[in-house]
Amino acid sequence: MKNLLSIGEVCQIKGFSRKALRYYERIGILPPAHVDPANGYRYYSPEQLAILDLITICQLLDIPLKRFADYQRADGSIDIQTLCDDGQRLVKEKIERLTASADFLTTMRDHISRTQRIKSRQDIWQEHFDARHLLIYPWAADPDNLTGESYAEISHLYTRLYQQCAELHIADTFDQGVVFCRRENRLESSVFLEIPRPIDAPNILTLPAGDYRCQVFEETALPTRLPDDFTHVLLCKDLFEPTFTPTNALIELQKY
Repeated sequence: MKNLLSIGEVCQIKGFSRKALRYYERIGILPPAHVDPANGYRYYSPEQLAILDLITICQLLDIPLKRFADYQRADGSIDIQTLCDDGQRLVKEKIERLTASADFLTTMRDHISRTQRIKSRQDIWQEHFDARHLLIYPWAADPDNLTGESYAEISHLYTRLYQQCAELHIADTFDQGVVFCRRENRLESSVFLEIPRPIDAPNILTLPAGDYRCQVFEETALPTRLPDDFTHVLLCKDLFEPTFTPTNALIELQKY
């Protein structure tokens, strides 16, 4: 047929199977431009190759093919503008999810490496940190009574912070705990979850870059109170280790 492509030619050009093209025809998203009444051979117009490209994109974006029909007008043409707009939105969401996954893998690797390096230290040392970004929820902690039991009541706040990370498609850095901030004569305490980059959220706290004094404690040997000469203190609960055997939890105190 002049200016038309046979089903075999379409399969060769686009890499689809005949079975796939017949399926697309059956669900109404790619009817042939012409069917020879004598032998039933199917032919497609060159313009329909673009429809196959759109079908491929829908598959990559996990759009069910049966939804493709939602973009067809009454005359059988495709509402390309709406399909492209929806596709761009889904691509953006997928990029955000993939970026969060990449952040998660990077921060897990870095956190495990650092844990292995510092977990056995018994001294107080100085370590430089870049600016750190914390998602926080206020929590009325008692800085003069920092016992292991005081952490039991804040587990539901961790859950809320993890849920917020999931909703915003961002990864955490495996550092969580309680942060104390001294502002003039007022002491503020919050439950925190560290994230790898700043975001636009009302409950974000950014700690300044600088040299921090650090010390690692076993959970049974927590400091009983905070030092007096601090600006910020992070009690990072549970340095993360990739192990399936029970171990004593470690606490890292970082004092600015």
